[in-house]
Amino acid sequence: MTVDTEILESLFADFVRFLKEEKGESFITFKSSAFVNKDENYKYEVQEKAKESLQQQWWKPEDVGTGRIQEKVLNAISAKPVNQYNWHKNNLIDWRKRDDFKKLAPNTALENTLFNFFKNKIKDSQAFEEFLNIGLSYQLIAYFYFTKHRDLYLPITQERFDEIFVLIGLPEFKTSGRASWDNYSAFINITKQVRDFLKTKDAKATLLDAHTFLYILGSQMREANFPFSVNNAMAREQPAAIASEQIAEESLIHHELPSSPVEVENAILEGNRNRNTYLFAWNPQFWPWDELESNIQKVYGTGTTYVEDWSCGQTKSIMLEDRFFLVKLGTDIKALDTNVKGIIGSGTIVREPYLKKSIQDPSKETLHVDLKFDNLLNPYMEDILSFDILKAGELANQHWSPQSSGISVKPELVDKLEEVWFNFFNSANIRHNPFLPNNNPITYSEGVPYQVTQTVYERSPHARKACIEKYGLSCFVCRFNFAKVYGDIGKDFIHVHHINHISKIGKSYRVDPITDLRPVCPNCHAMLHRQKEGMSIEELKSTLGPGQLRD
Repeated sequence: MTVDTEILESLFADFVRFLKEEKGESFITFKSSAFVNKDENYKYEVQEKAKESLQQQWWKPEDVGTGRIQEKVLNAISAKPVNQYNWHKNNLIDWRKRDDFKKLAPNTALENTLFNFFKNKIKDSQAFEEFLNIGLSYQLIAYFYFTKHRDLYLPITQERFDEIFVLIGLPEFKTSGRASWDNYSAFINITKQVRDFLKTKDAKATLLDAHTFLYILGSQMREANFPFSVNNAMAREQPAAIASEQIAEESLIHHELPSSPVEVENAILEGNRNRNTYLFAWNPQFWPWDELESNIQKVYGTGTTYVEDWSCGQTKSIMLEDRFFLVKLGTDIKALDTNVKGIIGSGTIVREPYLKKSIQDPSKETLHVDLKFDNLLNPYMEDILSFDILKAGELANQHWSPQSSGISVKPELVDKLEEVWFNFFNSANIRHNPFLPNNNPITYSEGVPYQVTQTVYERSPHARKACIEKYGLSCFVCRFNFAKVYGDIGKDFIHVHHINHISKIGKSYRVDPITDLRPVCPNCHAMLHRQKEGMSIEELKSTLGPGQLRD
């Protein structure tokens, strides 16, 4: 199905005229247009907020059926963007569909498909069919795909776009009531043709810009009764005809199952593959990174993100949405442990390889990518995921000291690495752990170099190991043991708690794991720190009745 470029030329001229006459601006690029930025570019922020809300890198197979995955997906559906410093309504998903999804009970089949889809364990075409058979609406499914990868997929409002297809000379193509992978692929392919045309006007036009261009034609320009050129007179009369045959908007749950879509591997699947994971190196001997702590505040701050360009060696195959881990190398006298090496950060690739002047030799250009961090640790103020842990078990099969950045993590080790990284955050009580309650007062004192709370000492892998060897893996408060309850998946999981009060800890303090640390479960750990002055283990234990203690 081919879009006529002559029609697009005519419509683009109408669009430029609309900007000039109605909005008082000349078209230069989509990114520089004040009107487009104000009315439409919130969609970029929606996708970023939705993807961030998913936190799918932390999902585990055992989460399927618990409702936890649906909760994260609901957060993504409810993403509320900030556009031009103002809250913007998320218009990409109908509020009724949000409410319907919120009312769903934990659904194992749904969570299994969500897990496999966002983890890239099944083809997107297969996931689409499974979502339909579960009973999700076309608009909601498209939102999932857009959230996953905005350079490949788009949101959809079926009735509106059916009118737009008439406008661009494709009256035979409709999306309303025709949810299928074939139909969605055709919708994307049509929009890609429009994007390719727009690149002749704006070299940096994206797939989402093409979506915006089409939507403005069929929405704002129509609502303003803006006169289209004579070549499109037919299109001005079409909405009434379409209205007579429009199908009532789908609800979230269908009572009538759609037919199975045919597997169509078209251009959209060129980028649909399992995302790769790469190691990037940081050596403070070559780059001090003086802004590290302020950058960390951007990672965890409300409404802020941290993106840094980084050399990727000779690796040209890195793609958008690939995963990365940042490894600290070298000897550093400022670090808590001078010789410690290990992972200090993670995130996703947000710009593919490009040439940039080398930091070490500005006369040369080297390949760089842009890294967007979702977690970042400060080795001068906290422990990191050290090589002692990474070189144990199956992860020992990976080389963890890359001589240059852009080294691939072996695919069979990626899930294990994510699991170890996740467990390090949750069992080590990281100061900026995004998975702890917001009111948890376990923090570092800001603005005072190297001044710390008890969490640094609780996080040391060596101290943790010695504590567990002495006291075992049962909670010192309630006696809960993860392995006894959950089996193998709970093996070796426990928090460790520092029993000294924060005010007693000084800069030169050295932890004694036998006298200072005790194993506790996450619930009891949170309660021990809940009050400003903290509670002792015995005080918390006294609040429990006999029936609340595990044997």
